[in-house]
Amino acid sequence: MKFLGYEVNGYVVAASCPATECIENVVKCAENGAQAVILKSASSSRTNDGKKRRCYIDYEKKQFWSESGFDREMLLIDEAVELTKSAKLRTGILIIPSVCELTYDTKQWVETCKRLENAGADALQLDFFYFNDMLCEDGLKEKMITLLKAVMNELSIPIMPKVNHNLPASYIAKIFREAGVKYVSLLDSVRSVLPNNPIFEGKSLSVFGEWMFPLTKQYTKILVDSGFEVCAGGGVTNGSMAAELVELGASTVQIAMEILLNGYARFSEIEKECKQCMQKMDRHRNSHFIENRKASVNLSKCTGCGRCKVQCFCNVAKDLVNDNTQCEGCGLCADICKSGAITI
Repeated sequence: MKFLGYEVNGYVVAASCPATECIENVVKCAENGAQAVILKSASSSRTNDGKKRRCYIDYEKKQFWSESGFDREMLLIDEAVELTKSAKLRTGILIIPSVCELTYDTKQWVETCKRLENAGADALQLDFFYFNDMLCEDGLKEKMITLLKAVMNELSIPIMPKVNHNLPASYIAKIFREAGVKYVSLLDSVRSVLPNNPIFEGKSLSVFGEWMFPLTKQYTKILVDSGFEVCAGGGVTNGSMAAELVELGASTVQIAMEILLNGYARFSEIEKECKQCMQKMDRHRNSHFIENRKASVNLSKCTGCGRCKVQCFCNVAKDLVNDNTQCEGCGLCADICKSGAITI
């Protein structure tokens, strides 16, 4: 299989995050099966905001909240150059620095990218997470196309812009297609309002979690269908989810939060789970869509719980015992029937 034009042996990639911000962490990623490491983003820009990291996990809602400043989350360019050089010397995997400049000025982006290319980078991720309210930017399409073309024209290694939900997937596809982009990285965290927690200021708050996964799948599908090679991520916590993204056409799957919370061993575990799930999908790939489905009831299994009658989605399900002729086979009643009395 290939990623960014390089041969790789698996699907799982280390996403840009605290687990990739120093050489000790990068080596651990490689030792535990990551096929590539996207380094923590670097920038020559500084905001002097003085903010520190603050985190909070809502286990009930499966949400990870994080607040931090731009300067805290960005490596200095000199740091990124040294990290790239060290990572290339000490690992045998793809090393992909990530770049974020707070400007559309092509010169600044090109200078930073060239330094990292010269340090031995195999490819570069262009991080646009800190570009807030991009749709409100005058001339956004033209600025993005000019920037992307300028960077690609000056580099001999692949570039992979990273996108988030600030821009619709179909709009991103249009911009990237016109710019000549081949590779896309997604999906970054979502900015949100302040939860009821006094440790946060609420000015630069992001939230991560499995709830992002449907959004990740939608972006993956649209961008793959538009002809891009996608390194997909966002809400992925296990191999089954990774396999779903690969099945949608993603070339690789990037993992961050699951590693941060549960350790580097999750790289190899998720890789193994993903490949097992892919084998199962292969066995079922040739099965045909079942059009004429009908629900039926086995009264010997019915416990009389009443869930099929309380639901308000389908009136047919309320009287399946007597008449299922109008059943469309949506499957809701079978899913909510805990005793297995209703089947499709």
